[in-house]
Amino acid sequence: MMVWKVENAEEDITTKKYNAKGSVSAGEINFDVSKKPPKQIFDLSQSTVYNEVELDKFMVRVGGTFRLSEKKDNRVVVSFQECMIQSNFGIKLDLGFLFKIRSLIVGTDENGWLETTYVSDRVRIGRGNKGSMFVLTRSKDDVTP
Repeated sequence: MMVWKVENAEEDITTKKYNAKGSVSAGEINFDVSKKPPKQIFDLSQSTVYNEVELDKFMVRVGGTFRLSEKKDNRVVVSFQECMIQSNFGIKLDLGFLFKIRSLIVGTDENGWLETTYVSDRVRIGRGNKGSMFVLTRSKDDVTP
């Protein structure tokens, strides 16, 4: 039996142009997040990153593990494993299995990247492989030294 292994999955991750302000795109669907900005949570000790978006009636959390890019010093390559949609009235929908199916089809679980173009103690500016541009502010209450 022959097993195919992707040597450098980072090169095969699709990059797109994205034109939206005050919104988040998921599967080509745009959500207005101007009332409650999304969160991006990096846990360096666990090498995980999560994006959380709270909308009027539900919260979406997508995340997984990351590794430092071998190509660019300011890039991390992400293996998304979790996709959870939770309504305000108690219903949870776990769609993480879709990432598993995708990884079986394409031969790798790496499916995105994030680049930091500017970082300070308070602000991080970056972009993602889907063309998203983001400006994130740090909440000092959420930072663990």
